[in-house]
Amino acid sequence: MNKPRKGDTVSEFLFQKKGSSVWYYRRRYPKNVEVLLGKSVFMQSLKTREKREAKELSRKVSVQFDEHCAAALREAELAQVSVAVPNGGSQNAVTTSEPSPKEILATMAERVRLAAQRVIEEQQRDPTGWRETALRWRDLYESQVTRPLGGPGPSLGVEAQASVRGIDAVLRGETLPEFSQQVQRAGANAGSGTADPDGRSWASIRDDALAQYKDAVSAPRYEVAKRVLFALRVQEGSERAIKDALRDHGKARLKEVQPRTVRGQQDAAVAAIRKVIPVFKPHEIRELKGVMQPSVGDRDSIPVENLRAALESLRTKRPSAKVRNGYEGGASQFDCIAIQMLAFTGMKPRELIQARSASLVTKPDVFGNIGLFFRVTKEMAKNQAAARDIPISDGIRAIVDVAKLRMFFEWLEQNPRSVPGLVSSMGTRFKELSEGYTPYQIRHTWADVARHAGVEEELRERIIGHSLGIRGVYGSGIPLAKGLDAILAVKRVILGET
Repeated sequence: MNKPRKGDTVSEFLFQKKGSSVWYYRRRYPKNVEVLLGKSVFMQSLKTREKREAKELSRKVSVQFDEHCAAALREAELAQVSVAVPNGGSQNAVTTSEPSPKEILATMAERVRLAAQRVIEEQQRDPTGWRETALRWRDLYESQVTRPLGGPGPSLGVEAQASVRGIDAVLRGETLPEFSQQVQRAGANAGSGTADPDGRSWASIRDDALAQYKDAVSAPRYEVAKRVLFALRVQEGSERAIKDALRDHGKARLKEVQPRTVRGQQDAAVAAIRKVIPVFKPHEIRELKGVMQPSVGDRDSIPVENLRAALESLRTKRPSAKVRNGYEGGASQFDCIAIQMLAFTGMKPRELIQARSASLVTKPDVFGNIGLFFRVTKEMAKNQAAARDIPISDGIRAIVDVAKLRMFFEWLEQNPRSVPGLVSSMGTRFKELSEGYTPYQIRHTWADVARHAGVEEELRERIIGHSLGIRGVYGSGIPLAKGLDAILAVKRVILGET
């Protein structure tokens, strides 16, 4: 048996059977996958006796191995979720014939409810990581809408879609679709001043809103909403009375603090109230119009020379001597990989900071080419149009060091912090290296450089996550090879390699 040389990461999984000159790709499954598959080792013949060729082939097989493991985990997770959302709407249902469209339709409301219930149960079980788990479940069901695979998952796309709606309802803190009539009644009564069809008091509405809002946002933002709602002087539980009280509170606060502070307080309070009254629209306060909009300067591009110098400073920066949770230093240790991702892909800082390990997805593109993509979900992005899969690596080429990127996401998982806080702290450090520019301005530089590098408009807009109008409805995937070509072209210009 020919063992690979120690420390040779390229040859790590190359293997020759005793008495054979043919190279194999041999690799142990992760423990969680090993349990699912019932075997511990994956081995595939590379059908070559040349080690150099075997090294090249092993890179492609490595990508396939990752996809194989991911598929096994997806199927296992879908099976787990389907226990809570069974076919037929009943956990003990046994079908002896093909159900009619009417029978399938009758199960939709129950599917929505059970999917929502499963997410709430996960929230109770894992208060910090439930959202990431729910998003994975959502992705699983969404993939089944157009390609239902049957047991353990849904047999029809409409059944998968019902489960997606239930998960979305909890993620957004919305009322379940089957109970929407109550919400409609609330909206219909808004003009008459009735906020709740049951005539609840303001204290009841306030406490219910805060209870739902608490698990949906960070602790500091919840505290802001709590202070405002408890300070409101609401005479009755009507929508008009709540609007009036919120406006009076805002005007009073404007005499004490800056408009930006009042804007933040009002937004937090409104978001909490909408957990109970989804149609709630506050009175406009003239002094707050336009507050917290981005400044014109923040829309300017960073000169390429400044961005290049900042990247070089981060690359050569000495690591911190501090130790935090198994990694050297705090968040600043990942500034280099974070700024590289922003510079080479043009994504927003918030999109990157909200990512986790599950955001790195190995999948085939529309042409069947398998590679690693960075998934920006609609929850991470500004809207559905900005959700996209950005090519990262095809197994041979990579836009950044994938290992360091994974370490960054693992650190984010182990050190939960508010997204605005992490973005702000990274921005403060970046300004010191770039003569006062912000990480968001890197996005504008990317667009200018991509245009200069000859990246076609539609591909450029898809990578950066801009809306394409009706063109964005169809064929929205970014091809692996062409996407990597475009991103690497931008990278070369930024680093001065062209």
